[in-house]
Order: sequence, then structure tokens, then C-alpha cells
Amino acid sequence: MSRTQAVAAFLVAVPILVAVLVGLFRCALVVAPADEWLLLVRDGKLVRAGIGIQVWRRPGDTLARFSSTVQRVTFASNSVSREQVPLVVDGFVLWSVVPEGDSPFHAFRSLGIANLVRPPAGLKSRQHLLTGPQYRAFQGLIDSEVQQLASSLPFATVLVERESLVASLSSRLAAVAASLGIRFEKVEVHQVRPAEAA
Repeated sequence: MSRTQAVAAFLVAVPILVAVLVGLFRCALVVAPADEWLLLVRDGKLVRAGIGIQVWRRPGDTLARFSSTVQRVTFASNSVSREQVPLVVDGFVLWSVVPEGDSPFHAFRSLGIANLVRPPAGLKSRQHLLTGPQYRAFQGLIDSEVQQLASSLPFATVLVERESLVASLSSRLAAVAASLGIRFEKVEVHQVRPAEAA
């Protein structure tokens, strides 16, 4: 091979090599938007988690991305008071993922949070952490806590002392949240009413 041919081959190889390296760099560096969590998991263990962070991905690493916005779940619980009087408790909770320790990874696994790396079919918005079935399951969890609380209280207390009801419900939900890697930012009861007009 002449010197001219060697130089020509080198000039052809350099851009190809640069393109390959740039491609590898783009695949390895992952940057999350400022309003999304990014989790880097290696061998089933959380390596790094944060909002709006960038990570270097190795072959075999798993990534999860999801919204960091505070989530709202409404509920309308058909309950009974301690005297077995049927009532309906309407309200909502605001919740978010706890940013400390393994909580983001634990919340992702335990709640089935929608991974925006491969968004599921049932996801209505990239800002929602839960698909429809997961949202309904979350409502069921809250509904269960409301029912248990209401059944331990007199009808008059549930109907009139809303602040006490909210405080007790907040306390119950805080215990549940700790096991899921989330926290309830606000618990609100809009209305408590008898289920039957009579």
C-alpha cells in the first residue's frame, strides 16, 4: 500500500471512528429533564437516583424515568360509622416520592410507577405516575384506610369533626406511605354525608 493510499484509508477511518465514539457517548450519557426522576439500577440495586440528573450508563444497566410532580388521587369512600350508619367520605390526597435513600426505587417497584423510558399503553399523561388500573388500586388503598377509620368513630364525630378526621386519616396514611417509599403531602376531606337521605 502506497503512502497516499494509507493516508486516504486513515482519512476515511477517522470520521467513522469518531461517529462510533459519538454514538457510544450518546448512549452512555443519559440526562433526565428537570421535572423527572432518573434511576440507575445495576444488578437489581439502585446505583443513583435524582431529579434532573445525568448518569453514565454501562452495558446491562437499567434506567427508569418518571415524573417528579406531586400526584393527586381523589376518593369517595362508602363507609359505616361505629354505630353502623352508612356514610360517604369524599376527598383527595396529594403525594410524592420520598427523595432520600432507596425510597425512589422502592416506590417505583412497589407502586408500579410508569417508566417513561418505555411508557406503558395505559398512561394518559407523562405527568401521571400511575396508569388507570394502578390509580384505581391506589384509590382502593385509601378507601380501605378511610373505611377502617370511619368504622372506629361515632357517626357524629365523622360527620362534624372534619379536622379530627383529617388528622387521624393523615396519621394512618403516613404509616402506609413509609412502606411504599412515598409521602402524603396533603390529605383533604371535602364532604362527609350520610349515604341514605333518611
